[in-house]
Amino acid sequence: MEDQLKGLISRGDRELKSGDASFAIVQYLSALELVHQQPLLAKWQDYVLQKLGTGYIQGNRPHCADAQYGLGEGKIRAGDFTGALASLREAEANYAKAEKLNDSHQFAMMQVKNEAQTKVWIAVALSKVGKTADAIATAEAALPQLARVQSDESMLAAIRDDAARSLRDAQALLDYLKSIQ
Repeated sequence: MEDQLKGLISRGDRELKSGDASFAIVQYLSALELVHQQPLLAKWQDYVLQKLGTGYIQGNRPHCADAQYGLGEGKIRAGDFTGALASLREAEANYAKAEKLNDSHQFAMMQVKNEAQTKVWIAVALSKVGKTADAIATAEAALPQLARVQSDESMLAAIRDDAARSLRDAQALLDYLKSIQ
């Protein structure tokens, strides 16, 4: 797994040096996904995030949706649901912008997945602040996006698998929210 991670990072570095920040970002995002999926690679997370940040800066995208997403997720875990909503909504908007500003199918689909995963967290936060109907609508909006990524055979299996896991989580959340409505 570590060799696979190093390969993704090396490809990202090469693309960044050649001036293709968008493809470099795709590689670094793939590396980050791998780190998140493999507990033995956890020590690499900060390094990969630094690489990703460099890619965003060189790609003239200084507003890192991943950082906003991470902040929102952290605020949820800390019980600050209102604060989490602000960060997560910013992340959602930035993922949507990133998807539209790039010609790479791989990159665009990763942004679709990230945007949908952000919607799931937004739904969680909305439910915690008593907005169950909004939470249901938000979770429902995430489902087709996740299904689209999961079924895209051109995507890496790890990304499709991550989308499938998120799709199951989103459906479970939706079922729960509908049961308490």
